[in-house]
Amino acid sequence: MADALAVLVVDDDPEILTLMVDMLGEQFTTRGASGTDEAVTQLEQHPTDVLLSDVRMPGRNGLWLAGYVSERWPATGIVLMSGYSSAFDELEGTSWRLLRKPSHLEDIVAAVRKAAKPRQK
Repeated sequence: MADALAVLVVDDDPEILTLMVDMLGEQFTTRGASGTDEAVTQLEQHPTDVLLSDVRMPGRNGLWLAGYVSERWPATGIVLMSGYSSAFDELEGTSWRLLRKPSHLEDIVAAVRKAAKPRQK
């Protein structure tokens, strides 16, 4: 049964996106977006508790998206994922959680819950 948390997964790799949406969909209400433009459109149309985004994507990347979401929807929790170690340096000074790709499902679920916890009533 899905948790009441609404999670938007953003990844430009269609296989990873489908896998993440399907796996997280067992525990959360989950939608997917293949890039930042699609993610913004979905965020404008659907309330979202947590954004789970890849960092490195063509065009505007996950860091841009996280900053935009933080400004526009400050109650939305943010978890970023990257297979690049340089992404960890780029997040210095932010409150966003960064997970290494690949990560275990349990770690992703825990990060999503932690990002949303302060926002749940």
